Amino acid sequence: MAGNFKAKAEPVWLAADYRCQLSYYDYRPVQDNSPCWLMLEPRDHLGAKGEQARPATPESISKAFKAHGVSSKTTQAIDPLLFWARHVDLALDHRRGTLIFAPWITQGELLSLFRCAAVGAIQPNFAGSASAGQIIEDIECFGNDELMREATATSSLNEPWSADEWLKGVRKLPQKERRAYLNEFGANLRFWPDQSVFRPVIQTWKEQADKHLGNPQSDTGNPWFSHYMEMFSTLRKKTS
Repeated sequence: MAGNFKAKAEPVWLAADYRCQLSYYDYRPVQDNSPCWLMLEPRDHLGAKGEQARPATPESISKAFKAHGVSSKTTQAIDPLLFWARHVDLALDHRRGTLIFAPWITQGELLSLFRCAAVGAIQPNFAGSASAGQIIEDIECFGNDELMREATATSSLNEPWSADEWLKGVRKLPQKERRAYLNEFGANLRFWPDQSVFRPVIQTWKEQADKHLGNPQSDTGNPWFSHYMEMFSTLRKKTS
């Protein structure tokens, strides 16, 4: 859609009430000139809602787009974190993040932890901001060269481990071998977003947190962060 993206996307965003249609996270622009960071992808299901909805196949998606184009009937608005996590090959190609070894946490939980820590790290007058930044640094360590070599059974390679190169190698495997390899080793990998790439979106998350939560009372003043601090403490105990 290139330069036409906003014009095409606006009706889809409006139909979704400016919320991610999978996580329901609010992306309504705080100011009139603020960008909307929601992305678009083909709907997971086509047709009626509820039990009558049928999983979308490549054939049904193609047919629907020929009939309706980019519209709320064919397209869903999706949180950028979820979008890139659902399309990891594209995320690596476009350098939106990397892979880490984290079998003890689901991809969804990890994205929530990233969102929360990224906002906490830039929250002014917040006692936990240093801890939030440290969380991000600590999680990134689970993508270090030595660990990833062991986690992906590529320790015999001479060059440093790279998510891009690893993915290229996996793509070259015959389908049956690729499936077996990913079931054994890929299942333990998670997508970890690049904080610098998401910085403009992180600012939007902060604005949304400020708008919806105001000044809640808790021991840190930020219960949304306290929740994930507890989760992170549990993870650290498991890995210590």
